[in-house]
Amino acid sequence: MLYKKCDPEQAISILLQAKPPLIYRAIKVNIRLHRWEKALELAVKSAKSAKESFICVVLWYRQKFLDAQMKTIAEDDSRNFRTYFEKFPSIDEQHVRLLRENARVQENR
Repeated sequence: MLYKKCDPEQAISILLQAKPPLIYRAIKVNIRLHRWEKALELAVKSAKSAKESFICVVLWYRQKFLDAQMKTIAEDDSRNFRTYFEKFPSIDEQHVRLLRENARVQENR
């Protein structure tokens, strides 16, 4: 809710400066504001491994966005996203939910 009360960059900066950094929340702020490239950039920077990466989370939400726009991945305006969709051809919703839940558990430690 912080991003609704102040500058989004400031809100994201606060989330990333937290101990531990609230990376998932920062990514979600960018997704909610349709700042897709920023969300993907954060996910790529924070990726430890492909399995634990938030990249597939961003791609999953981007896919839902494209579906709502009645566009296919091939019609995505962002070459960057098309490249990552090729690297992650199938995104499992259960895996996305697991990553989201793991992020919440990490935040509550």
